[in-house]
Amino acid sequence: IPFHQHPKPTHLLLALRFLKQYPTKETLAGHGGVTEKTALLCCWKYVEAIQALKEQKIVWLFDDIDKYKEVYVACVDGVHFWIWEPRKFPSTKWYSPKYKKAGLAYKIGVAVHHNKIGWVNGPFPAGKNDKKIFDKPDGLRSKLKDRQRCIADQGYRGNLDKVVIRNNRHEAPTKDVMEQGKNQSTVD
Repeated sequence: IPFHQHPKPTHLLLALRFLKQYPTKETLAGHGGVTEKTALLCCWKYVEAIQALKEQKIVWLFDDIDKYKEVYVACVDGVHFWIWEPRKFPSTKWYSPKYKKAGLAYKIGVAVHHNKIGWVNGPFPAGKNDKKIFDKPDGLRSKLKDRQRCIADQGYRGNLDKVVIRNNRHEAPTKDVMEQGKNQSTVD
């Protein structure tokens, strides 16, 4: 019987625990009250089901500039995830200042006025420069139309044609919109 015909909330919780903590199969089975084989089987089925939702849930809304007339379309920031440094490719490029260890970075764009995740890019070595990722052919710059801008932190300096960085010269309404976008994108 396929698992999606008889879903069990406890198996979903095991999958979420697996994604957050990446425990051993013995620990996972112990928390779920199931065998190791069942724990891994259930976890991976739910993880694959969650992954299959990516195309439906992470959608760039702003290709239709007639429908979406906003200038500030997204707030972009990065999140780091701690990893073991790759043995075959040791390098300082993996260094995450957040963890002071090796890490991976993902860049996430949250739609400012729509409260949706609109763009995810990664993984990248945690030491990779935000501006370089933004400017890559599949980077966020490639998604932005002529008048569209993103709100970002200081790591995106040098992209002033597409990125707005909050500063004291902005008028109060602009700061409010930027602050709203910043609050929505807090992922760390």
